Amino acid sequence: MPSKNRLPAADFAGKFIDDGRILLMNEIGSGGFGRVYKAIDTSSPPDMPRFFAVKCMAKPEANSRQAAFQANELLFHQLVSDHPYIVTFIKTFSDDSCVYFVLQLAAGDLFHTLTQDGLLSSKDDAIVKKVFLQIIDALDHCHQKRVFHRDLKPDNILVSHNGDVLLSDFGLSTSASSSREFSCGSGNYMSPECIGEETRLAPYSHRQNDIWSLGVLLTNMISNRHPWHVAKSTDDCFQAYMNNPDWLRQMLPISHTASSIIRRIFVVDPSSRITLPELRREILGADTFFRDHDVPLTLELPPPDKERYSCDPVDSTRRLPEPEGDKKAGKVGVRRDVLVREYMGSCNGCDII
Repeated sequence: MPSKNRLPAADFAGKFIDDGRILLMNEIGSGGFGRVYKAIDTSSPPDMPRFFAVKCMAKPEANSRQAAFQANELLFHQLVSDHPYIVTFIKTFSDDSCVYFVLQLAAGDLFHTLTQDGLLSSKDDAIVKKVFLQIIDALDHCHQKRVFHRDLKPDNILVSHNGDVLLSDFGLSTSASSSREFSCGSGNYMSPECIGEETRLAPYSHRQNDIWSLGVLLTNMISNRHPWHVAKSTDDCFQAYMNNPDWLRQMLPISHTASSIIRRIFVVDPSSRITLPELRREILGADTFFRDHDVPLTLELPPPDKERYSCDPVDSTRRLPEPEGDKKAGKVGVRRDVLVREYMGSCNGCDII
């Protein structure tokens, strides 16, 4: 028997809802929560049709955990909906089997924009600055209303038809400033304190966790890669960053300025992490976010008896071949693409988003 918290397997395309006022057209998204359809207002004129996105979810049992999640999503999304960079919440209703959220229809999501629409290949600093500032502004609006998102990632950041950001999906949001609810969100984007395994399961700040997620997003936007799988010492790439904060700049095509900003985000002590107003100022003042792959990268090499490129500081066997160059001088010119190719083959992180 199917779960009462899951939608029927049948496609809803062609279904009329809201007493015939809305027609579901084609599916444009899906997940554990349910499915999202492009829909049309049947009362709108044919020459000026009005379209929506409709989130369809199974109607939960009264007083169930799923009912609480849906109620929270409705409450928090409505609370922050009055912002140009957040998806507009239009209305909600239900029938015998489903709950429907009618939302502003977007043109796509940031993941698609990053991977298919050429944002990265263009290396356009103005676009990165515009998009990331809009994400900051949307998140700051949420935080000012005491709504903490907890699932920031490219899939949940949509793009409007005029090219502006639209923050979406408040299904994991909370108004609690801190909690012991660990591993909430998407693994690549969680802060160490949200994971909790190496912070003694201490209560953590949702505000600071959201800011950490912004650091992963910024890395995505510049390099099309995650900095690591999970922010734990057992992750080779995260441990490499902890050993050497310049590691991301050496591995990925990011500028010195971008690296400096990212380092202020990826601070393990949440109380020392950059704030949103500070981050906004840093992004506004950034000269460039990209570094050309053809520019040689000069690495400061330690004495030969030290192991700089150890993925794991204890008994690691995954190390870069020793680069050619003037070892006595303590510097070696290494092409970034060679460095990344040789190292990424053995590192478990820095995978493409």
